[in-house]
Amino acid sequence: MPFKEVINSDKPKHELFDLGDFRVGYFTAKSKSYDKANEDVLFLLEKDGAIIIGVADGAGGHPRGRDAALAAVDSVVNEPKLFKNSELNPFRVMEKANDQVLALKAGARCTLAFYTIHDSWFRSFSVGDSEVVYWNSVGNEVFSNIPHSTVGFGVEAGLIEQEQSLDDPERHIVTNLMGDSYIRMEGSSGIEMKKGHTVLIGTDGLFDNISHEALKDTVAKGDFDGAFNSLLETSQAQDPEGWKKYDDIAWVLLRKVKS
Repeated sequence: MPFKEVINSDKPKHELFDLGDFRVGYFTAKSKSYDKANEDVLFLLEKDGAIIIGVADGAGGHPRGRDAALAAVDSVVNEPKLFKNSELNPFRVMEKANDQVLALKAGARCTLAFYTIHDSWFRSFSVGDSEVVYWNSVGNEVFSNIPHSTVGFGVEAGLIEQEQSLDDPERHIVTNLMGDSYIRMEGSSGIEMKKGHTVLIGTDGLFDNISHEALKDTVAKGDFDGAFNSLLETSQAQDPEGWKKYDDIAWVLLRKVKS
């Protein structure tokens, strides 16, 4: 039975469940710092063993961020070739999603990040500063996408450490967004997913507050349900002593639990 869920909720929402050979959990909530709609959207799809999971984040400083995120996600989840790996062109999928955002004719912008799993092969695609991190079964970071921001490129170039980048005053400057007339699209090569491999995808409401190293310690090893609940508790509490900025938040944690 195909599975399809698109979530954009003004009330905090989370769920933990099995999806084929994988265990999956997600969380989303609107910002605690202002009373407006949650502009983060997450989506989870499964059909015939193939999985597509992603997030979109309406860009602050631009009008109709929620509409932009919903339009981009709607375009992706309704792509007829999404589960046909031999016919799927993810970059064309992203172009079509960008056309949907541009069709709003409002100057709206959003991020878009998603990954596909076909026959246990993972591939990641992104525009903007939403992030994807992949760890192997012993908790080593195998892959992370490059956030399309001045700080994101600085980390990739080795000019600043990833953990230090969370305090950089220019972290909010995003250089590439859905809704731009011309977009730069990032994609990964295939990574064979094996039992115990873990993927975390999320918006900046998560990644602006917790470093990759801290996330590894929390979710990349050990009992999956315990890891999910630990990250969930941190995301819900948003302790002012450790949380760097309040924002809408959406993330999905996945681990392969069957060989």
